[in-house]
Order: sequence, then C-alpha cells, then structure tokens
Amino acid sequence: MGTGGELLMHQLVMQDVDYAFTNTGSAEAGFFDAFLTVPGVQPILLLNESLVLSVADGYARASRKPAFVNVEDMDGDGKPDTWRDLIWYFSTISYWQAKASVLWRTAFSQEFAEYIPTAARPKIQREARLMLIIYIVAALALWFEPKILTIWLVPLAAGFPFLRLYLLAEHGRCAFIANMFENTRTTFTNRIIRFIAWNMPYHTEHHVFPNVPFHSLPALHSLMAHHLQVTSRGYT
Repeated sequence: MGTGGELLMHQLVMQDVDYAFTNTGSAEAGFFDAFLTVPGVQPILLLNESLVLSVADGYARASRKPAFVNVEDMDGDGKPDTWRDLIWYFSTISYWQAKASVLWRTAFSQEFAEYIPTAARPKIQREARLMLIIYIVAALALWFEPKILTIWLVPLAAGFPFLRLYLLAEHGRCAFIANMFENTRTTFTNRIIRFIAWNMPYHTEHHVFPNVPFHSLPALHSLMAHHLQVTSRGYT
C-alpha cells in the first residue's frame, strides 16, 4: 500500500503531474519522503502561499498541464494555554534554543532527516558551519564594536516578543482542524497596523485565497466578511 505520501505521489504520477509547488513546513516530512521513494514529480519550493499559487497557476496556463499545490494551512508553532506558558512563550527562549540546537546538530551531527537527499547533506552541513562561523565572528566583534549590540541584538531581543504576541492572534485558540474558516482568525484593527503587517490581519482571507496579493486583501474582505467565523476586535 505504501505511506499516505506515497499514495498521493502515485496519484500525481497517474494524472501526469510533473511538478508539485509548495511552501511546506516541517509537519509534511512524509510528503517530502515520497519524492524520494516515488520518482516522477519534481518539488518546487517557494517562500509563501501567494507565490506558490501564482507560480503554479502560471505554469498550468503556459504548459496546459496540471500543477499540484501544497500549502501550509496554519501556523505550526505551539500556542500557550496557561499564564506560565504565555510568559515562557514571550521570553522567546524556547524558540532560540530550538534554532541553536538545529544549527549545531546540522553542523556536526551525521544524522539527517530521511527526506534530505544523501548528495545534498555535505552542502547543508557546510552552510550550517559557515553560519556558525558568522555568528562567532559577530560575537567576537562585540569586543571591538559595541554598536553591533545596539543595531542587532537589542532590537532583536526587544522586538521579537511583540512579534510573538502579534502572531498569537492569527491562529491562537482556534480549532485545530483543516477548515480555514475555523482555524484562522481575522483581526479588525487600525490602518497603521494593517500597513505595517501588509494587511495580514485579514488572515482568514489570506489563507482561504492565498493567491490574492496583500494589497487586495481589504477588497477581498469586503466580499467575504459575512462568511468569517473567527474574528476579533483588536488585540486585547
């Protein structure tokens, strides 16, 4: 029978699909595994949902062939349920611990995720070691140029907790299901916040129609406002 990812890949091959366009996250490891075990479909990784949909649409129109699309439907970051968890979440300590752990293991461990091709592993390891060298050099440079602390570390430490707070509004305490009208929240806020966030407070609209560019999200909201199921008046 094979895994779910392999069964899906067999279906794509049968439907004459050559490319799969995706901005997939870590939750779809099984989907990536299937690219190695079932040949015939080439993955195309893009940065965000809008690019995935736009590129896939352009390819399908130009080639007259089907294009498969896989996008992440909601934020996979764990959301706090208690005040203690909330404080720990805002501290960002767990986030940086996870990032440092992944970077260190990638640089020096010989254990890789199964979906990473063997031929690509040396390159990935070299890049991880180069990143470590850059961080070490930046840390040593603090002894000679304290401004690095002012222009890099202090803004990062001060601003990131606010970003975490903002991101909570997008999916926090929403239903953990596939229905994007229920697992995503639209937040009604002022024009300044919408401008800074590229209209992402219209988050349900963004996830339901990810091919709509950010500057058209207000117009899309006016069309589907009465369909929204999870909304909030501001961030308090």
